[in-house]
Amino acid sequence: MKIVFKGTQMKVTPALEEYAEKKLKTLQKLVSGISFDVELFVELGRTTHHQKKGSVYRAEVMLTLPGQILRATQEDYDIRVAIDKARDEMKSEIQKYKGRYDSRSKKEARFVKVLKSLSPLTWYKKEGQQAEKTEAAETDLPIE
Repeated sequence: MKIVFKGTQMKVTPALEEYAEKKLKTLQKLVSGISFDVELFVELGRTTHHQKKGSVYRAEVMLTLPGQILRATQEDYDIRVAIDKARDEMKSEIQKYKGRYDSRSKKEARFVKVLKSLSPLTWYKKEGQQAEKTEAAETDLPIE
């Protein structure tokens, strides 16, 4: 998994980058079964320069998967807390995506199973078996 960092209105220090990478590497286990080529974009920043209290820091995590882009955004008083909350939100988003992905593949498997049972070879086989049964029933004369 490739992780790309971006700082908005603040400098992303190597220590902060290392912390975020360590926390976000746990998402790789969840994504490993879906796709090989996964990019994780992390944007860390301040909401404003003049605000000192409250939700000052923002962490945004964006994950590109086949057919969909997942996004989690969190604001908090500390950048590390915002990273942790964004990771938790992204984890739930990935689990929802995997649920839809798995159910879609199961639905396709059921459809293929139905198609196999309805192949032309099976039609002839079933018709032939039914014809044999009807011929056998017609040849048997009732005993009086």
